[in-house]
Amino acid sequence: MDGVVDYVLMVVVIPAAIAVLLASTLLVFASFSDARPQRKWCIEAIGFAVCVAFLLSFVRELEWSAIVRQVRVIEGDDAPFERWHRVGLLALVLAIAAFPMAWLHASAARLRPGLERIWFGAFALTASMLVMLFVAFPGANPWTQCGQVLLVLASIAAFARCAHGAVLWMAWIVFAALALLAGLGGFASLAVMCGAASAAAFGIAILAAIVGLRVHSAFNFISGGAMAVVLGTLVATVARCGMAYDQAGVPWWAWTAIPILPVGGSLFVRQARRAPFRAADTLWRCAGMLVLAAALAGAVAVSQASASEQSDESDQDLSDMYGG
Repeated sequence: MDGVVDYVLMVVVIPAAIAVLLASTLLVFASFSDARPQRKWCIEAIGFAVCVAFLLSFVRELEWSAIVRQVRVIEGDDAPFERWHRVGLLALVLAIAAFPMAWLHASAARLRPGLERIWFGAFALTASMLVMLFVAFPGANPWTQCGQVLLVLASIAAFARCAHGAVLWMAWIVFAALALLAGLGGFASLAVMCGAASAAAFGIAILAAIVGLRVHSAFNFISGGAMAVVLGTLVATVARCGMAYDQAGVPWWAWTAIPILPVGGSLFVRQARRAPFRAADTLWRCAGMLVLAAALAGAVAVSQASASEQSDESDQDLSDMYGG
């Protein structure tokens, strides 16, 4: 029992805590900054911390050599090359890229109205194309890689258009759903990494709500910029990874649906817009997402139960055939 607790502490809790601590520096700076561009840049770059939590969990599980091995040959290294380790490299790249993307997006909004949308589209297309070119899992072919591009773009768009100020809360739910699905699919390592990212998103959201109390108007999280690109790209790629390595026959459509769960934020958009304060707006958007998540969970449960019944019937038929 102590071993399990130590494992969860080292692979989930500590990476999430470090990510929250790193995000707190940006939140504090934003709370004391009177310049709108600086505040916007700080808030939009916070997506890097979720990637850091995933990355640190990955490293605690597999060590840094698993990432280095993806870009260069390590002398004397006889460990097998695993293509799914690219998700760790992706988390590292996204954590670094979050800062220049946030700065460019914030600067574009200040220089010329509408220019930030062009930058956002460029970020999204670049991220999806890089994932297609450099991240390929077992069974990949040109069609699956094109599908991966579409999934990344759809996930980015879902976070950008439907999350609004609830982006961190939605990231918490999405990564938690990925952790559960990865666990169901027999991919324990991926499950704990998603758990760390989920815990980090939750902690940062709580911290932002607390720090935001000292600001007259709560933080306006920019889900239509670097944060959406960072979170959408990581979520979609992790989902594709889980689908490729699934060992339990989890339906492909379940893996595909999770990255676009934030579209549930538009289910109760009228109620959200009429909300008297920001917390109520966030609650309505998360409620819509939870409705979709519950429907997806129910569909997966029915599918798994049906598959189990068919398997039992097949086993019984074989038993009858051979006189068992």
